[in-house]
Amino acid sequence: MAPIEPRPGVSRRFWVWGLLLLLCGCSVSVADWYQGCYHDNVVSPTFQIEPGDCEHVTPADCCRACYRLGYGYAGLQGGDQCSCTNDINRLVLTTGDQCNIQCPDDTTQRCGGNTSLDVYRVEGPYLLEASLSPAMEVVQLGDTAQAEVTAVLASPYNISTGLPSYNASDFQTVDFAWSYGDGQNGTSQGRVTMDTSSISLTHLYTRVGEYTIELRIYNLLSSLSIQTNITIVPPIPRDLEIERAPGSDPTNIPSCSYTSSTPHAESLTVFIDTPFSLEASVGRGKNLSFQWALDDGSYRISTPYLNVISPCQGVVNCSRDIQTYTFRSLGTHLVQVNVSNTLGSVAGTLEVIVVDRTISNLTVYQEEGPEVTVHGQPTAFHITMVTADRSSTFLEIDLGDGTTFNHSLVNRHGELLGTGPSSSDRFQITANYLEDCYLNVGFRHIYSGSGSFQASVRAWNDANGANATVKDLVVVQAEILRLFLSVSSALPVNVVQNITVHYADHTGPLSVVWHISKSDGSFSFNTTTNDGLLEHTFTTPGTYIVGVEVSNMISSQQEAKEVTVQAPISGLTLTSDKGRYIRTGESVVSTATVAMGTDLRFFWDVTNGRRTGIQYTANSSVVSHVFELAGVVNLTVTVSNQVTSAVTEMLQFHIQDPVQVGNLAITTPTVLGNDTTIVANVEEGTSVHCHVDVGTTSYNVAVNEGKCTVQHRFTTAGLYSVVVTVYNDVSSVSKQADVEVQESISEVELEVLGTPLVGKSSMFVVKKQGALSATADALYTWRVDGEVQGYTATPVFSTTFSDGETHAVSVEV
Repeated sequence: MAPIEPRPGVSRRFWVWGLLLLLCGCSVSVADWYQGCYHDNVVSPTFQIEPGDCEHVTPADCCRACYRLGYGYAGLQGGDQCSCTNDINRLVLTTGDQCNIQCPDDTTQRCGGNTSLDVYRVEGPYLLEASLSPAMEVVQLGDTAQAEVTAVLASPYNISTGLPSYNASDFQTVDFAWSYGDGQNGTSQGRVTMDTSSISLTHLYTRVGEYTIELRIYNLLSSLSIQTNITIVPPIPRDLEIERAPGSDPTNIPSCSYTSSTPHAESLTVFIDTPFSLEASVGRGKNLSFQWALDDGSYRISTPYLNVISPCQGVVNCSRDIQTYTFRSLGTHLVQVNVSNTLGSVAGTLEVIVVDRTISNLTVYQEEGPEVTVHGQPTAFHITMVTADRSSTFLEIDLGDGTTFNHSLVNRHGELLGTGPSSSDRFQITANYLEDCYLNVGFRHIYSGSGSFQASVRAWNDANGANATVKDLVVVQAEILRLFLSVSSALPVNVVQNITVHYADHTGPLSVVWHISKSDGSFSFNTTTNDGLLEHTFTTPGTYIVGVEVSNMISSQQEAKEVTVQAPISGLTLTSDKGRYIRTGESVVSTATVAMGTDLRFFWDVTNGRRTGIQYTANSSVVSHVFELAGVVNLTVTVSNQVTSAVTEMLQFHIQDPVQVGNLAITTPTVLGNDTTIVANVEEGTSVHCHVDVGTTSYNVAVNEGKCTVQHRFTTAGLYSVVVTVYNDVSSVSKQADVEVQESISEVELEVLGTPLVGKSSMFVVKKQGALSATADALYTWRVDGEVQGYTATPVFSTTFSDGETHAVSVEV
């Protein structure tokens, strides 16, 4: 099965720690190296990846193999099986006795069970990797061979192992054992800092040959073996180099080099009559003798290792020799060096080219370009000369306009010009050598005025001086670099406009040509002025192109802008097809009209409402709204164009829900002298008022909690018509009802006719002042034993009793 790749781009250690935070539900510490003994799912096991480079089967070897593959956990099963995973959440923790098989390569440790796994985090105090790095792979016989050894644990040494038989202090050190390959062996113990331990090996071999250093590194949990090869060679001189000695005075070193007369030969350029030092050095060899020979027959012999007064120290110092020479004649000289010892020798030749410090062949000229130099632009010049002493050479440059520069060919940072950024130099100048010490100096100058100028240059150093002049005069005129046309992009009609064009300093007479045209081709105007000002009045609205061309003898520039000419806004009115009060849901059409103005922009704003349509004309805008919520609504229109500040008008609407009223509730009939309550139930409507007309008078009352309530006392008995009108600004509803007012009834008597008998009809009558009651519009309510038995319009009532008990008969009139 192919290995499951860890997420790319994530640090192994940080990734694993992030995963471990998810495992806090386990019964072992997520920080322990050993996580415990687990059962895996047989059908879909968590541990499926088998690393191919697990050479031995121990917890450390298995963890190391999984670590290198990028996994977070290692599992050992059956004593000889190693596998890897990134997730152990599906494992089932079991008892430690289920992992009871010893590891075949280390019987002190366990490697799982037959059906269970010992699970480890890959970060632990075992040896993860080691390196053995020799200082030099090839060492001369007699020199000490050196190597650095580094061992790295898979975690800081003080991590908890999760194993009771180990403490963090057990891993504070790492043991090293080695063999140098020549029969010599050694051991050492290195202290661990965080997760790393290092030691240094040194050994002196006594014979020439190739040797293998073998090293074993181990702690209580793991071990690693590494090796490297060292070659011991005899100290025969080789790899000779002849060059200028380090530390030479830079002022005595020529600034350039001449080409050697001998192909592929090493050469060196020096000044005549100036001491210089040469160094000969070899890459290998001991007990060396240096023999120096010049082409004039002179020679010198030096043996640094035998120098009694100042003997050389160390391999490097004893493998080189420095000699100082001074040449008195110009030309080419040969220096030959032979380095030898009892085992052999090596020889080499250096060609020395001797030059003087003088300046010759000085010329100055203007870089090719137009006959007229543009004012404000740099004029480029070139100086050429032959000199090898650039570091002490000075230039005096006269530009002919009163500007003179004295300049060293070494900049203020001590660098030769051309070797550093030009911005670090006082003058805009660069210098570089061409072939055979021809020095090319380039400089630029910006003339501040116009005219004709003669430029010249003088060069000198301690050896001599020279002068040169530019052949032709430098002619400078100003160039019109850019224009700025100052005119507003929007202008009102019939107003005088000052249109200006701005430009930089100029030379000579200028010609300013103006052109104004309308975009639709209906208007065109041209004129010429001597300055950058034009007065013009636009008489009709529209879009115009205003253009200008400014020119002199050497240059010409054009600029154009588009201008919109508009009529200012005046006379804004805002009207509506409805009044101030509007029903909810009713469509309102509002019209904004402008008496004067062009290119109008209308902006409508309403605080509450739904726009259902909008139309525009040249001077008006019509908008439709539907207001669905009651309240006060402000409708605002703002009109603007590019030449007028915004003009605003506003209408205010009162949006009201129409009135709906239920039935009137009136107490009727009413006893004369008592209050009659009149109630109108207002079911819908906003800003509602009530008017109650009772015939003899009327009331205006407010709506309270959806009701209009009036109490009225009639002064005479009779039948009255009551009219209640409920209204607001957009609707009105009237309700009518009759009220009967009656006089009160008093001093009545109840009398039974005859003797009531069981099963027989008994008659009762109501009398007033001894006679039957004759009250008109009377209603008699009869009760027997408190229960209503009937209603009559006459004072007579009959009933039948079914038993011989006593009964209470009453009447309410």
